[in-house]
Amino acid sequence: MVGAAVGVMSACAPGTPRAAEPAAWGISYETPKRGSGAEAEFLRKRRVLEEVRSSLAEQYRLPGGVTMTAKSCKDAEAEYDPETGRIVVCYEFVGETRDLLRGADRSDLDERAEGALRETVYHEGAHALIDKWELPFVGREEDVADQLAAYQLIRQGAHGQRQLAAVADTYHLYAEDGDLEDIDFSDEHSPDAARAANYRCWLYGARPKTHERLVDGTVLTRDRSEGCEEEWDALHRGWEHLLKPHREGSGTP
Repeated sequence: MVGAAVGVMSACAPGTPRAAEPAAWGISYETPKRGSGAEAEFLRKRRVLEEVRSSLAEQYRLPGGVTMTAKSCKDAEAEYDPETGRIVVCYEFVGETRDLLRGADRSDLDERAEGALRETVYHEGAHALIDKWELPFVGREEDVADQLAAYQLIRQGAHGQRQLAAVADTYHLYAEDGDLEDIDFSDEHSPDAARAANYRCWLYGARPKTHERLVDGTVLTRDRSEGCEEEWDALHRGWEHLLKPHREGSGTP
């Protein structure tokens, strides 16, 4: 296993040894099993884990004890385990995401796949922050994690917003590929079609003039779009309030 980690050092008087605090948000890549080499290379080359970690670390004093691990798995999935403090991104999930978008026949496959994977890591990172910081929230945690992913990508400007649009398209493709009768409405996650509509709504609500095309009457209806600016404002204010004590330079949380 090849690993990399961000270390945070505590301040001390001149000439005194500096004691290391627990490593915050380490990254490791396990050797892929046969058939997963291309997915592992894509994740490394596009620096999905590293970019998410850097983005969060620039904004917040990240809690220690979280490791982001890319590995081969039995299933195509990504998850955060609060018992181990580990975010796992499976190479099989990377392959499934790329295959799904490849079927949509788009020329910008790599950027769109990168965006979908970054959203996933932000989503799992939200679970880690909620766990480590004991953040209060209302509603379902999975929906709240989606909100943080949208909050982060939208604030990154045109590039992040293009990637979030790709995320919405990805969930729409998952919904089209599925069967309505197979939807488990008791699942902790919202149905794929609802997640596609939510991401489009928040993105449109943040920049209505820029993203008017997202109101297509199918994924995002005109009726829903009329409240999207208010939805985005509430989402933005809520996460600003929750994260303010943990921002770099804001003092002791």
